[in-house]
Amino acid sequence: MSKTPHFSHLIFYVFNPINSAKLWESLLGLKRRMTHEFAAYTESEGMGVILAFANHGLAEGNYGEDPTLRTGSGNGEIF
Repeated sequence: MSKTPHFSHLIFYVFNPINSAKLWESLLGLKRRMTHEFAAYTESEGMGVILAFANHGLAEGNYGEDPTLRTGSGNGEIF
């Protein structure tokens, strides 16, 4: 028997993870799950999904200086 695939996390790379989380929490009624101590990453949850925001520095740390990670290119991850 196969399971139906579904995603559990959405991560968006933004300038200000805290402000982005506050906006989407208020719009979608999500609850804050955690905030990294340096405010570089935050997670909110609701509707069966974890919505995370990370600053661009974390993306560069994870993926190097990939030209697709430029500001404004709609960067994110789904898993």
